[in-house]
Amino acid sequence: NSIITAYVQSGHSKEAFGLFKAMDLEGVEATKITFLAVLGACTGTNSLAHGKLVHTLMVDAGFAVDITAATALITMYANCGAPEASKAVFLQISHHNCITWASLVAAYAHNGRGKAAVDFFRLMCLEAFKPNQIAFVNVLHACSHGGLLECGTSFFQSMVSDYGLEPIFEHYVCMVDVLGRSGRTDIAENLILEMPFEPDGLPWTVLLAACKIHHDVKRGARAAEKIVELDPKRCVAYTLLANAYSGSG
Repeated sequence: NSIITAYVQSGHSKEAFGLFKAMDLEGVEATKITFLAVLGACTGTNSLAHGKLVHTLMVDAGFAVDITAATALITMYANCGAPEASKAVFLQISHHNCITWASLVAAYAHNGRGKAAVDFFRLMCLEAFKPNQIAFVNVLHACSHGGLLECGTSFFQSMVSDYGLEPIFEHYVCMVDVLGRSGRTDIAENLILEMPFEPDGLPWTVLLAACKIHHDVKRGARAAEKIVELDPKRCVAYTLLANAYSGSG
């Protein structure tokens, strides 16, 4: 177990899965911890077949019904680009919790299925599951990549007004992305300046990318200056800014 985990954590997924298969061929009984570790090695569409094999072995071993293992399967299929398979696993869980719902929302959000992710988030709320901060990060991510400005703004406000959750840094970054992708770079910049955290270069980089898309050169220049000020070693600011100027004609 520890060797497989070490392989996965060090990015050697192929070696981790190879060791897992060797264990299976030698008749070594896998534990739940083993399965959870090897699921982490299944990332990318090329790993989908491996993930399905692990899923089958988990069913045979009686682990697939465990809520922790099922949540890991939802995430695995999402990482392999198969959100519908994530949904199938989700539907087989007899008792859901906020984590399983958040994992399903993430599965669709991170595979470009923004509207579906939002629909599942709303269904989660209707089922009386209180979304946690991770669930809100996932749904805001879905809104940003789906171009869902009104939904994103509504969810961001709902965190505080309906659920009493204080937005964390990741929520602000997602909202900067939501606003920026929708062309509201002015509001996105104000949000960065008003956030109750000392921002690092990430939200400014997100804003700079949006300024490039929408040819907002002056604001992009300000964002680039902030990035360099916060992290002088980063050259991405200069690259994106140059692209913004060249794209502005």
